[in-house]
Amino acid sequence: MQFELKIDGHPMASLDVDVAAVKAVLAHLAFVPATNSARSTPMTPAQVRELLSRVDPKSVAFLTALAKSSGELRWPQMQEIFEIDAWNDYSRRFGKGITRALRFVLGDDNAKLVWWDEADWPDDEEWSQSKVYVDGQALQSLQEVVASQER
Repeated sequence: MQFELKIDGHPMASLDVDVAAVKAVLAHLAFVPATNSARSTPMTPAQVRELLSRVDPKSVAFLTALAKSSGELRWPQMQEIFEIDAWNDYSRRFGKGITRALRFVLGDDNAKLVWWDEADWPDDEEWSQSKVYVDGQALQSLQEVVASQER
């Protein structure tokens, strides 16, 4: 297929388009999962590797566990990994460290990786079923890096 751009009736540019190639690309794009609803900031595998190199070993174990469990972990699993009893032990030390490293790697002061729904964390601290999450492209990249490290 040929396109021609004319201005005031004068040909300015012409373009030959391979319709079959365009159709193939568009067909592939139709199957790319939407990540715009993700709450974790998107990351590439290279960025995940850098993040993992900048956080402490317990945080690496935590992010690895998130990757292996489809992007969600319950509070008791977090307590075991981090050897903690209280949310503040996670939030003020490990969570803060992960977030700082993430924001440095991405150069984005608003980036977030681990998130949770406040409604799932009741005030009575009965959190045995409460979860944290990583999703979207960040999870896909994290899973790819963790899988490649196990080979």
